[in-house]
Amino acid sequence: MKKKLLPFFVVIILLGCSNQKQDEVPELFLPTSLPAPAITTGEHDRKIYIAAYDDTSEKFGVLTQKCIYSIEKCNGIEFLPIILKQNVISSMFWAPDGSKFATIIEENSSQEIAIIDSNGQNSKNITNTPGEIETLLGWASDSTKIIYQKDINQNSNFPSEIWIVDSDGGNSHKLLDGCCAQKSPEGRFYYLAPQNNDGLDMDIYMAETISGGAFKVVNLTNSPGTERKFSISSDGQKIAFASSQGYLFQLFLMNIDGTKKIPFEVYSANIDDITWSPDDSKIVFTSTPSHTSSSDVYVLDLKNEDLINLTNSSPYPSRSPIWSPDSSKILFVSDKDFGLSNIYVVNVDGSNLVRLTNANANLGFLSVTWQP
Repeated sequence: MKKKLLPFFVVIILLGCSNQKQDEVPELFLPTSLPAPAITTGEHDRKIYIAAYDDTSEKFGVLTQKCIYSIEKCNGIEFLPIILKQNVISSMFWAPDGSKFATIIEENSSQEIAIIDSNGQNSKNITNTPGEIETLLGWASDSTKIIYQKDINQNSNFPSEIWIVDSDGGNSHKLLDGCCAQKSPEGRFYYLAPQNNDGLDMDIYMAETISGGAFKVVNLTNSPGTERKFSISSDGQKIAFASSQGYLFQLFLMNIDGTKKIPFEVYSANIDDITWSPDDSKIVFTSTPSHTSSSDVYVLDLKNEDLINLTNSSPYPSRSPIWSPDSSKILFVSDKDFGLSNIYVVNVDGSNLVRLTNANANLGFLSVTWQP
């Protein structure tokens, strides 16, 4: 059954500070009113990493994968020994080999990229660019390089640039003008850039390396409006994206080469966090109705176009959804319990909603990700 989303306003969420000591570990919330989901696959020993904050620092904690299948067997959060004195302002971006992760920190009046070992023992600022604003985009498949975005402080039709740097901080150089790049399994870059000199209407472009290190660039959407968020399917064959020709954005699907654009009856003043399920059968994203200031997490079944609101958290926002490896569950961050930021897990059909963390006035949770 097709359903429509109402338009919404863009919301910026400001996370507060607190008074918790560094050595305190939050109590794991054990729900009494919700049944523990049945274990459905394997031993579930894969690790879930959570970014948290208190009044002294940002820190990273670990839950085992079995926590999302049987909360009663979960031992709670174990914080990594590293305590970051800088402000962490992004999620953890894991290297494909699982040996380290990247994050964005605030340092030297800048937003810069830090690399941290998986055990939390070492942290290194690899960009060291005072006064510049950088955004993480992803890793190269061999875990040796990081793709990132640099905002430039000058009048330009391209207000941002796509850069690449070795994971040890060496060989940093510009690739393309544009933003929000993703790399397909075949090694092509897909990114957003304005289509004309006004610098306003953004399209999705594909850049393919040709001889001499140059790029062959193709405009895939070439629409009269503007494209926003997009996501490439895990098999590299499809792109889901949000496009607008006015105040409302609509969700679309197209082939990786820009052909066969399919619109869905999903309309909103903004669509964010678009992410394919690992089996490429569904898409999760966030949206906010215009009559409230809070976002919700939705899942769209691509086969029958059923749309489900998984969170219904108004007046509090829910955000940053990620899929479980078996595509059966979604983890997300929400302020739905008394305005405190916690990590939740829910079945893809909206059943068995469980809170995995126990935030309080002294501790909050920022994001969640899987270790490869």
